[in-house]
Amino acid sequence: MTDDLLRRALQRQAERAPDPDRVRAELPRQATLRTRRRYGALAGGLVAAAALAAVAVPVLALDDAGPGEQFGAPPAASEPASASPVPSMPATVGLRYRPGWLPAGLTERSRTVPVGPTPYDGPVRVYKKAGTDSGFDMGGTRLEFGVVAADKGVDPFGDHGQKVDINGRQGRLSPGGKSSVHWLIDPQTVIFIHNVEGGVSDADLLRIARSVEPDTGQVPVPVKLGRLPAGMTPFSAQFSGDSPDRWRLEVSALGQMPATGIPTARAGEKKGDGTQAGDRGIYVRLGPTTDAPAGGGPTTIGGRPGRIVATPVEGPVPGEHTYIVVQLASNLTLTVFGLVPDVPRAELVAVAEGVEVGAVPDLSWLGVATR
Repeated sequence: MTDDLLRRALQRQAERAPDPDRVRAELPRQATLRTRRRYGALAGGLVAAAALAAVAVPVLALDDAGPGEQFGAPPAASEPASASPVPSMPATVGLRYRPGWLPAGLTERSRTVPVGPTPYDGPVRVYKKAGTDSGFDMGGTRLEFGVVAADKGVDPFGDHGQKVDINGRQGRLSPGGKSSVHWLIDPQTVIFIHNVEGGVSDADLLRIARSVEPDTGQVPVPVKLGRLPAGMTPFSAQFSGDSPDRWRLEVSALGQMPATGIPTARAGEKKGDGTQAGDRGIYVRLGPTTDAPAGGGPTTIGGRPGRIVATPVEGPVPGEHTYIVVQLASNLTLTVFGLVPDVPRAELVAVAEGVEVGAVPDLSWLGVATR
């Protein structure tokens, strides 16, 4: 993402009647997922509902090493780092609404929120059946609950589907195995609920919709991006997993390719989803483990152990999936991921050096089954 800016997507939705899959594709989590898949990464990340207990501090301050040491070897002269300061990211993001009722046996597996200046909505929550699809991939069978900004008081998802009553407000239901319902819950907000073959009946989908209530909870964002390549901005933060002990937080940043005329690993890529060629992303992950491949070259950041590992990408222009992995004194692992040369390695290093990490919030909601 900007692989799928929601505002533009919603405008497209208003211009043509969508099927539920295309509507779902406009939600924040799915937009992130499509970008991650394009770069070959696993889906995942995490966001919590409790208040952050500590102010974010530079990642090096969590370690017993001195700050300011170069992460790995100095960048080559042919790879100048162009990372620049990042607009302020929120410490917390409001949840706004929640389902007051859910069918028994569902577990909340992820929360995704916007963290940057891009016009994008959320949060989006994902629920899965207990005991299925363990891990961080939020694809597959699931129930999605999205909070979306209205378009000047109008439901931007249009009038596709059957008319239904949601507590006195008109909504639209698209029935079936991949059913969805959406409605204007207040003059500024649309709720979009999508059942992706999750075994939720149309009657239960409407019961969920009619149970929706305000949620004053907050989603803390304990990872901040201090530096990004020119033209890139923070986009979303996502907590995902299947228990408070098995989790991952991913913060994404997106932007357009600089107009340098230099070939990139994605040059000539044909896109059929309305996105513009040249989109690029950086993903910063925090958790007890890393999804980076084993091996790579050893390095340090502020005296802490780390490594850089790259896997080749085939295409018209050779590229690499590049991971920078740092073991923190807190026993958590920080992973910074991007596609080289779309994001030069030196810029990934600069991003890693600028990451700030705060205290991990309460994740007790993660993986809890509904009753």
